[in-house]
Amino acid sequence: MEKQKKLKELNHSTSSGLRLRGRSDSRSLMLSKVEALKDKLLKYEEKLTREMIGYRGVIHESAASEIKHDKVMVLRAIVDALREEISALEKK
Repeated sequence: MEKQKKLKELNHSTSSGLRLRGRSDSRSLMLSKVEALKDKLLKYEEKLTREMIGYRGVIHESAASEIKHDKVMVLRAIVDALREEISALEKK
């Protein structure tokens, strides 16, 4: 339920700001790509939120802590990259 609400908010907040040129086929392709990226973004944000539970940074000489830190950093990078790609597509 919450995921659907977030997706609707993302779609609503960006739909008015889209400036696409060209045929309607390319517009629908861009819109579907943006929607797919937003779905991915929500998925990875949820994963990041779950990984952040109990995360206290890197506790040195603890392999489990270092692995969790690596997971968190990778998820953050994925989320940032998805946000950048969505904003770049919305500007077109």
